[in-house]
Amino acid sequence: MTGGILLKSGYGAARVDLSHPQLAVVDGDSHLAVYYAQGYASARLRLWQLDLTRRLASGRLGEVLGRTALSTDRFQRSLDLTALAERAADDPDGAAEREHLQAYVDGINQGLAETRLLPPEFLALGYRPQPFRLIDAYLVAQLKYFINSAWQFELYHTLVTSALGTRRSARLFSSIDEAGATYPSLPTALTIEFAGALEELLLSAKAGLERLGLESPDIGSNVFAVRGRRTRSGFPLLANDPHMGLVNPGFNLIFHLRSAEGLDAFGSNFPGAPGIVVGRNPDIAWGMTGVMMDNQDLFWGEVDLPRRRVKTSQGWQALTHRESDIGLRGGKSQRHDTYGFAGGQLLTERGGIGLFLRWPALDQGLGSVSLHALNRARNWDEFRVAMARLQNSPGLAAYADGQDNIGTQIYGLLPIRAAGREAAGSLVLPLEDVRWAWQGYVPFDDLPRQFNPAEDAVMYANQYSPEFAASPYLSNRWHPPSRARRIRTLLDATPRLDAAAFSAIQDDRVDVCAEVWLPRLWAALEDSDRAASPLAGWRGDTRQTEPALLFERWVETLCVNLLASALPLPLATRYLDLWPAHRWNLLAILFEPDADWPRTETLEHLIRQAFRAAQAADSSAPSVDYRHTLRRYPLLRRLLSASHPFEGGSRETVSALRRNCDFLTAGQGGEGGSAYSFGTSFKMVFDLAPGADNLFLSNMPNSGNPFGFFLKRHLHRWRSGRRYVFRFP
Repeated sequence: MTGGILLKSGYGAARVDLSHPQLAVVDGDSHLAVYYAQGYASARLRLWQLDLTRRLASGRLGEVLGRTALSTDRFQRSLDLTALAERAADDPDGAAEREHLQAYVDGINQGLAETRLLPPEFLALGYRPQPFRLIDAYLVAQLKYFINSAWQFELYHTLVTSALGTRRSARLFSSIDEAGATYPSLPTALTIEFAGALEELLLSAKAGLERLGLESPDIGSNVFAVRGRRTRSGFPLLANDPHMGLVNPGFNLIFHLRSAEGLDAFGSNFPGAPGIVVGRNPDIAWGMTGVMMDNQDLFWGEVDLPRRRVKTSQGWQALTHRESDIGLRGGKSQRHDTYGFAGGQLLTERGGIGLFLRWPALDQGLGSVSLHALNRARNWDEFRVAMARLQNSPGLAAYADGQDNIGTQIYGLLPIRAAGREAAGSLVLPLEDVRWAWQGYVPFDDLPRQFNPAEDAVMYANQYSPEFAASPYLSNRWHPPSRARRIRTLLDATPRLDAAAFSAIQDDRVDVCAEVWLPRLWAALEDSDRAASPLAGWRGDTRQTEPALLFERWVETLCVNLLASALPLPLATRYLDLWPAHRWNLLAILFEPDADWPRTETLEHLIRQAFRAAQAADSSAPSVDYRHTLRRYPLLRRLLSASHPFEGGSRETVSALRRNCDFLTAGQGGEGGSAYSFGTSFKMVFDLAPGADNLFLSNMPNSGNPFGFFLKRHLHRWRSGRRYVFRFP
C-alpha cells in the first residue's frame, strides 16, 4: 500500500486515495480495516449528507432547520425507525454485520475528528455534528429499507377510487407490458372518511424525502446484460443506471475496496453503510433496480388512544407508546406520541379512527447492510445466497459472470395476501377484516428469476413482464414499456455489442411513447395546426428539444383536461406525478372511450384544443437543476446551485429526466424555478472479459463540495457522456 492517506486502527492499516474526482480507492489489511477507511472517506467527502440522513431517519431535522421541518419530524417519529434500529443493533444473529458497521462508524468518527473546516452547510446553520454511533448506521439502513412508493400510492389510489368508483379507477391504474397488453389494477371498493388527513400525511412524508432527493415515487432505473454470443469479446456485458432525484451533493459515492483477506469490489456506495451496492468484483458483476413490489400496506381501524389499544380482526390489541420531544431551532420543543403494534405504526388519527402503516421491517431484521457476501460472491449460487439476505429493500438484481452466465433475481420480503385479493393492497384496508391480513412472506426461492435465457439477454426497466404472471403476486403498479422496448430495440440493432455500445444505449433519449402515439394525435390536427409545427417529421428524439417539449406539454394538457372532468384538479394533476404510465393510459381512454369514460366532446376538438394551449404556453427550454437541502436561504440558493441546459430526455427515455415542477405540476417538488429534478444518478458498464475496461460516470463528483461554480467542469463531462475507466489490477 503506497500513496494516499495512511490510517491505523484496531482493525489494521489501510490507505485511502481521494485524488480521483469520481473514485475513492481503499486498500486495507482486513475487511474491517477497509470498512473503517471507507467510513473515514465518507466523512471526508459527505459529512453533511451523513448527518442529514440520520437526522431525517430519527426525526431530528427541526433541531437544525427549525419549524419548517416539524411535520417531517412528526412523520418520522411516527415510523419509529429508532426503535427498529435499536432492535437491529441487539439482534443476536447480527454479530458479523455489527462488526462491519462498527468499523465503518469508527472510521466516520475518525474523519469527523480530523475535520477542522466543516462543510458549508454546518457553517451556515452554526453547529458541529455529534460523533456517530452504531445505532446511526442502523437508522440510515432502516430509512433506506423503508423508502418505497407503495404506501404513498395507496393514499392516492384510495382517494381517486373513492371519487371515481372502481370501474374507472381500474382502467386509470392499469399497467402495460412490452407487447402492449393491458393489466388492470382491480381495486376493491372502499370509502375513507378522513381524506384531508391522508393529503396532509402524503405531503409531510414527501417533504422529508425531498431533502435527500428521494421524494419521487417514480423511482426508476435500467439494468440489462447480454451473454458472450452477442458481444465482441465473447464475454458478458452488464449495464446499470439508477434514477434518483437530482441533488447536490449526489446520493452515491464510487469506491474500489480491496483487502488482504480477499475483498476486491468496485462500484457505487450509498453513504451511511459500508460496501458496494451496484458493482463488480473479479468474478461477477451485478446491478439493481426497483421492482415496484407492493410490500407496504396502509390499514385503518378503530383506536382508543387513552387506553392505548386498536381494534383488529383479533379483537382489541395493545399499542406500544413512546413519548418524545421534537427539538426546534429557535422555538419551543414539541411533544410527540408514537403508537404502534405488530400490524403497523400509527401515522394519524381522526375521531377515533387511526391509519397504520405496515412494512416488513416491523416483523423481520434488516438482513445484510454491508453487502459483504454479495461483494465477495464468485458465482450464480453465491450471488443468490447473498441476495436472499436483502430482506427489506425490494428490487430486481441483474447478474453476469466471467463464465458467460447472466441472470436476474427479484429480492426482498413480499407479503403473502389472501388468494384473489392481492391487488387490494393498493388501497387503504380495514384492520377488522381478516381477509386483508398478511399471511407471512413469500419464500425467496419462489420469487421470479432468470438464468441464461434463450435470447442470451436480460433487461428490466420497471415494466410489467408476462413472466410475473406465473409468480406470486408482486404489484399492480408498473412503469410503461417505453424504456424496456427501446433498450431491446437497441440491443437487437447491434450484432456485436461492446462497452461503448452499452454506454450509447444508456445515453439514448428517444421517447417511444411519442413514436407510438404522435401519428394518431397528428392525424387529428387541422392543416393550419400542422403548418410549420416543429413536430412535423419528429420521431421522438428528445434531443430535439423544441418538438420534445411541445409534445410533452400537448399530451399533459390532454391528460389533465380529461381527468379534470372527473376529479378535482389537485387529484387530476397529481396523477401525472404518481402514475408512471399516465400518458399511455389516458391516451388509450381518449381514443377508446367506453361507458365509464364517455367523451363529452369530439376527439378532434379535444386534441386540437390541447395542442393550441400547448403552443401558447411558455416554450423556453428549462434548465436541469440539482437541488440542495438549504436552497430556501436566498444566498445559499445561489451559491449551492448546480445546473445545466436541458438537452433532452423524459421520464420514458432510457436516459431519464423527469418534470417535477412545470406549468402543470408547480409546487409538487420543485422550488425556485426548478423544472427538472429527477434523472440518472450514475451510469456503469461492466465488461467481464479479463483486463477489460469498466466504464463509469456519476452526475456529481465524489467530493461533497456543494458550491455550484466548482461543478461546471464536472457537469460538462456528465453532459458529454465521457466515461471514466476502471480496470482490475
